[in-house]
Amino acid sequence: GDVAAYARPEGEKMTLLTTLPGEEGLILVEESGSFAGHPLLADGRPGPLILGAEGEAGLPEGDPLAEAHGYRLFLGQSVTLGENITGVLAVYYRDRRTFTREDLETLTILSRTLAIEEERLAREQGLKDFIDVASHELRHPITLIKGYALSLKERFGELSGERVAEILGAIDEGADRITRLVESLLDISRIERGQLELEPREVDLLPLLRRAVGEMSAVGRKAVLRLRGQVGTCFLDPDRFLEVLHILLDNAHKFSPPGGVVEMEVRERGGDYLISVRDRGIGVPEEYRELIFDRFYQVEKPRYHSKPGMGMGLYIAREIVERQGGRIWYEPRKGGGSVFRFTIPR
Repeated sequence: GDVAAYARPEGEKMTLLTTLPGEEGLILVEESGSFAGHPLLADGRPGPLILGAEGEAGLPEGDPLAEAHGYRLFLGQSVTLGENITGVLAVYYRDRRTFTREDLETLTILSRTLAIEEERLAREQGLKDFIDVASHELRHPITLIKGYALSLKERFGELSGERVAEILGAIDEGADRITRLVESLLDISRIERGQLELEPREVDLLPLLRRAVGEMSAVGRKAVLRLRGQVGTCFLDPDRFLEVLHILLDNAHKFSPPGGVVEMEVRERGGDYLISVRDRGIGVPEEYRELIFDRFYQVEKPRYHSKPGMGMGLYIAREIVERQGGRIWYEPRKGGGSVFRFTIPR
């Protein structure tokens, strides 16, 4: 009889989930190009794709289902998540037939249903990745605080005043890091519930920019501020604006080479101020440049997590900027590195 299948690419290979019984319910295709629906994946077309009908091309040689069972007719539809095709929903037929409008609409509805399930799975995986990273991020300062506290408890009388002060400073730094993580989590929660509060007012922009750069320099991180033209006042929430600057400056420093200088520039552009933060770090591959502003997204895989952070900063920055009437984006820097830019209305 006829069979339905859902094809999911896995690199050069492909997994076929089918309605066939037994072991044929799950088929691993070594060469994804042999699958009849591969043109939908290769060309990024939504479909439908019909093969084997009168006046249409036939099924390709090597298609695992057509080859094993003699199917002569193929109907396929892409399953899309955002702008990405995650798979192809297909039906194979032994006998040729004419597809009605209802057939095509039914396939479209089923493909959308699969897309909803794919989105749920992606969110579930994203949450699992976040939990892995969050555990790593929290474990480090907690271990540091516990270790130093134990040293003070067991060897306080042996330690010099200078060493005690150094240990207390490290404990304070670890506590600050935990506080920042918790505050970021609270911001995420407020954003998701639509309760992120802004208190905009007329403020002088230049002191805020200088303060953000000064706070970077105060902790030993090299940063410079470049002004292009006059900088006046804006109607914004100064605390949230500083939060965006801290996120971008900290992010730039995190991915800069040792001793690298982070640059922040502000200039007028139309009815906005354009603020740019530049570094000479490793940059962001093209395929990730839109994703980096998603919640919990990190270019680095969780299992290889080596840079501090939980993938929340750029998401929070985007929400704050957009809620104040601006926009934020990424650009590669000529000569290597990254440029994060955002606008705020004047």
